[in-house]
Amino acid sequence: MKRTFLLSLFALFALAMNSQTLMRVKQEGGYTNIRSGPGTGYSIVTKYRDGSNIYVGASRGGWRPVYRNASGGFIGYISSSKVVGNRSYRNSGPNYSAADTRYVRVKPEGGYTNLRSGPGTRYSIVDKVRDGSWIFVMPQQGSWSTVHTSSGKYRGWISNSKIIW
Repeated sequence: MKRTFLLSLFALFALAMNSQTLMRVKQEGGYTNIRSGPGTGYSIVTKYRDGSNIYVGASRGGWRPVYRNASGGFIGYISSSKVVGNRSYRNSGPNYSAADTRYVRVKPEGGYTNLRSGPGTRYSIVDKVRDGSWIFVMPQQGSWSTVHTSSGKYRGWISNSKIIW
């Protein structure tokens, strides 16, 4: 009986050590490298688009193992500084569902694109996004959409002509 209990306890401990957590790649306007080992000296095995959901293991030495899904399937390593908690859009920011948002790219025109306080150029500039970066938008009727951070915080309005859908 004692032996069975100890084996069960060991199995639970092993599962806990290998559990994967759903997180999000930090939104920095591009892609983040996944490496073959825990450090920048290791080769790049793939890249994840910033803002993507990602399954990771526990942080060790500033790096986290990356997995294909919650059950496993090891891929490589990501810097711990490049992942953030995966908050639901419904729990913060404006009142909209994740299904309403789209992850789109700002046209790469070599500079920055203005975000405005309302849907039109007559509204003031409240922020800027780097051309070519990936952003979250909630499509609106007309020629403008609202821009949000990955956590759902409102940032401003962008002309749909500046977006690659």
